[in-house]
Amino acid sequence: ATQPLGAPSLRITRSGNSIVLSWPSPSTGFSLQQNGNVNNALGWSSPLVSISDDGITRSTTIPVSIGNLFFRLFNP
Repeated sequence: ATQPLGAPSLRITRSGNSIVLSWPSPSTGFSLQQNGNVNNALGWSSPLVSISDDGITRSTTIPVSIGNLFFRLFNP
C-alpha cells in the first residue's frame, strides 16, 4: 500500500467481532471508500455506515461478518 503525500493515515484495529476504522479529524476533502476487489478500479464506493467525529478522530465500526473488504481515504 502507498500513501499519497499529505493524505491522512487510515488506522484499522480489531475490537471483538468488529473492526474500527479511524483517521485524523479534520481530513478536509477525504472520504472513506470500500471495495470488495482491490483490482477493480471502478468498485470503490462509500460504505453505508455512520462516521463519528469527536474533533480529533473520525471513526466507524464495521462487523467482521461483512466479509473481506478493502478501505481507503479518497480525495477526488
